[in-house]
Amino acid sequence: MSTGAPMGDSDVTKDDIVPYGTFARNCTVAKADMGAEVKSAAGFRFFDPRPDSTRKRTMFLTGFRDGCARQFTGALVMFGDVGTHEIVRYSDVGLKRPYSATDEAYEVIKTTFCGARPTKPCGRRIDRLAKSTSFVTVYDGFGDKADWVDLLLHKGEIVAIEVNDG
Repeated sequence: MSTGAPMGDSDVTKDDIVPYGTFARNCTVAKADMGAEVKSAAGFRFFDPRPDSTRKRTMFLTGFRDGCARQFTGALVMFGDVGTHEIVRYSDVGLKRPYSATDEAYEVIKTTFCGARPTKPCGRRIDRLAKSTSFVTVYDGFGDKADWVDLLLHKGEIVAIEVNDG
């Protein structure tokens, strides 16, 4: 496991190939060139030019403060909500796992927003937190040997990235 993948501060065009695990800023791509909108959550929108493909390809996320898309490469993208994260993370099994970069960042956001202590759920403010916060996992392929990258998105920013080598 490693952390520290680039968080979208380099600029690319839609014709550039972004290495897997990297998220580059694309301020010139037209919405029509991003493909189909597949999912939206917490103000972020995911676009896939070939949603029926199982191969690695260029994809896009929008909803960032600077108004630019984030271009990346992956085979599969899954959004995860903060409620599901808390159920898994604060379960008996989840509490025994080491915290990742995205877990640590979520704890800071949750503690600040909800007033909840670390390792404790947000509580009644979780629905409000979910309006600005989401997890995204990008897989490099299908199958049990696939690598993945976890993102924590909050208030129009990528606040944490965790690269996991399957």
